[in-house]
This record gives sequence, structure tokens and C-alpha cells, in this order.
Amino acid sequence: MGNAYTVIGNKFLSGNGVPKDINKAIECFRMSAEQGDVEAQYTLGLIFAFGNGVPVDGDEAKLWFRMASEQGYAEAQNKLGLGCFNDNDFTQAHRWFRMAAEQGLAESQYLFGLTDEIVSGDKTKSQKWCRLAAEQGYAEAQYWVGHKYYNSQNDTTDGELAESWFHKAAAQGHAEAQYKLGLIYALGRVGSQNGYKASQWFRQAAEQGHKAAEYNWNLYVNVLGVTEKDPQADKWFRAAEQEKEKNEKAELSSMSKNKLQKIMAFEGAWSRSHHTLDFTLYNIDSRYKKIVEAKSLFFDKILKEMGTRLSQAYR
Repeated sequence: MGNAYTVIGNKFLSGNGVPKDINKAIECFRMSAEQGDVEAQYTLGLIFAFGNGVPVDGDEAKLWFRMASEQGYAEAQNKLGLGCFNDNDFTQAHRWFRMAAEQGLAESQYLFGLTDEIVSGDKTKSQKWCRLAAEQGYAEAQYWVGHKYYNSQNDTTDGELAESWFHKAAAQGHAEAQYKLGLIYALGRVGSQNGYKASQWFRQAAEQGHKAAEYNWNLYVNVLGVTEKDPQADKWFRAAEQEKEKNEKAELSSMSKNKLQKIMAFEGAWSRSHHTLDFTLYNIDSRYKKIVEAKSLFFDKILKEMGTRLSQAYR
């Protein structure tokens, strides 16, 4: 009977053939979940985790995610790992990510790789798991692999590999990967500088609201004249200029020259950016806070995007 209640609950949840009713959906899912149906347990976890028609209840969500996780449900293990990470319980997060990763869930492979470096300090194993996720097509992992090569740049091969992995992530709409491709072509990090390619990738990232890309796109269009002028670029430029001024006041006012050089070195751009195009400096400015809070910001982003996707899916 558990599966039957789950089927009915999904109908009330989506409004498929019956009036949409979240309370009736929850009632059906509870009856099914209490009989051990893993899909119902997981769905209840999602409902309470993201407040789909009910107030957000983290404890209730964890209860149902844990029940599904203990039955080996990889998606629930992944969500439970995210919840533990958000509570700064890295050991438990690491445990649940590993269980899901070993079942082949790409997102969990990536998150297990990141948390494994935090918990065990084993960078080799961390890179292995992140690479597995990237090879499965997980965009965040593809960007991560590309960024490793981008920062290394020991030889031409590293640059080409960075470009290749960024392309894979960018093709899936990853704004930061699109932006990094723009930098690669703008700075000539693979072959010669290519302003046209740079401007196209900056534009794609800008269309997703990437502030530094908006700024760079305008420079290419309205200052360097790489492509035809676009009225949208003026709007982006004004918004990015305001963002830049805010960053400068909040961040650079207290930043020593030594700190700035370290940040620029982190981006792998110091040797070129200080004598090339001014837009690279804006990249360094706006990335400072992200660098020093990278792990925290990454998981905030993951949770926010996941919440948006799942809320849309269950409306």
C-alpha cells in the first residue's frame, strides 16, 4: 500500500488529475513513509527542507532524509550530507557524501571530494572524486577541474586542459566557467589573445548577471570596439562600475599592496594583468571576498540553487 499512497500523494502535490493540495499530499506521503516507502520519505524531506507549501522545518526534513538514507537512497544521503555540512558537522557530511558517491551520484562524488580534503587533508583522493564527477558531466566539478589547471599553468598543456574543462561547464550554462574562458582568450593564456572570443564569453556570463563579466563586456564593446555597440552593455557597465566602487571602498581600502599581489597571484594573473587591460583588476577586486570565504560561499550557492530548482519542480 505504501507505493499506492505515494502515487496519490504525488497527484495532490502536482495537481495531476486532482486539485493541488499540499496537506493531502503530506498526509498520503506520511502514511506511505511510515510503511517504509523510501520515495515518500525522501519527498517529505524535500517538502520540509524547502518549505513547499509549508513552513521550512529543518529537523523534520532531516528526520525523513535520514530514514531514506538508512535504506541506501543516494539522493537522500546527499541531501543529509548537505544539511550536516550546513551545520558545520563536516565528519557526518563527509560520511553521507561518501555513501552516495560510492553509488555513483555525481554531485555527491564532487562534494565528497571537497569534504574529504577538509576532513582528511588528502588532496590526491579529493581530486580523484572531483574528477569522477566531472567525467560524469557535473558542471561544478568540470569547473573545479578546469580551475585547477587554470591556476597551475605549468605549461601549454595545462592551459589547454583548463580551456577544455571550462568549455564543458560553460556549455551547461556555468557563468563562472564562461567568465574564465573570457579571461583565457583576453589574456592569451592559450595561444594568442582573441578579443572576439573573449567578448562572446563575457557576454554569456554577463547575461546571467556576472558582475565582472558585465564590466569586461562593456570594455570590449564600447571601449575597445571589438564588436558592434550594444545598448545593454551600457546598462551593465553602469551597474558594474557601481559594484566596483562599492568593492573598492569595502575591500581595497584596508588591503595592503602585499595582500593585493597575493590575491592576483591566486588568480594566476599578476604577471600580465598589471600591464594589460584594466578589466583584470576588477576581476581581482570582486573576487577577494570569494577567495577568503571560498568553501562557505560555495556551499551557500549549492544550497540556494538546489532550493530554487526543487521548489520549481514541486510547484
